[in-house]
Amino acid sequence: MNVGVDQNNDGRPDAVKVVARQTVENQNVVVSDVPVKGEASGGIVLDADPSPGDQRKTEGTTGSDSLASVALYAENVQELTRFVASVQFDTTRLEFAGFEMPVTGAGEDRPILSGRQDGASVVREKVAVARDAGEAKVEGDKVQVEGKLLDGRSGNASSGNGLLGILKFAQKAGQSLGGGKPSALAASGDAKVTVKEVTLLGVDKKKVILEAGVVTIKVGQAGKAGDLTGDGKVDFDDFFQLAGAFGKSKGQAGFDARADLNGDGKVDFDDVFVFASAFGK
Repeated sequence: MNVGVDQNNDGRPDAVKVVARQTVENQNVVVSDVPVKGEASGGIVLDADPSPGDQRKTEGTTGSDSLASVALYAENVQELTRFVASVQFDTTRLEFAGFEMPVTGAGEDRPILSGRQDGASVVREKVAVARDAGEAKVEGDKVQVEGKLLDGRSGNASSGNGLLGILKFAQKAGQSLGGGKPSALAASGDAKVTVKEVTLLGVDKKKVILEAGVVTIKVGQAGKAGDLTGDGKVDFDDFFQLAGAFGKSKGQAGFDARADLNGDGKVDFDDVFVFASAFGK
């Protein structure tokens, strides 16, 4: 939308001098929508593989000690300034654990909405998500996430391919076992995560993509902690994988989410300690 200040009440925006830290009062503000001139370009790709890059995997895993990731990648977009995604998931086996929108990254993991002028972006979890006592709550079986540039001018809009954001899901907790014991987990099995609708918004264009994609999360079938190669054991092959990613943080070249064993976004000695406790098992 366009916003202008009409000082002489003639119905047309006037030039206004803005001075830092001073307040403009008693002015007539004119707000008008920017007309949509056509359909925005581009599409959406999903990837359930937590490792760097777009593998376009349609299957992921989660278990008692790990989260499932569903990355949203944009392809061939032109002058993108904002997106809104509505996601439906199996609430009998999954819980929504959060939405991440990285601000650094390279190659396929370049954050498409990082902004070229001010480097600023904002992420909002809205409508279906409320924060209460540090937990995410989802209304029904849907969550809506939105990302946008803080500065949405055409010169700051982003084009090409890149990462929009990463949805996180955990295995749903079941009923309490009582007697001070932890809650049981929901039954294992396959759970669907469906991106029902994605709206891509450009400077003056808009595109709505229905049924943008589906991934299957194999709940309760995640590999053991430290098994980075997925061969069912924690040995030196896994150690070499961990060593190759040591010192890297999310968004940096060489970061491997499989080596981030405590899920804090970096591979450091805390992950080495987790690995050491699982080594040889």
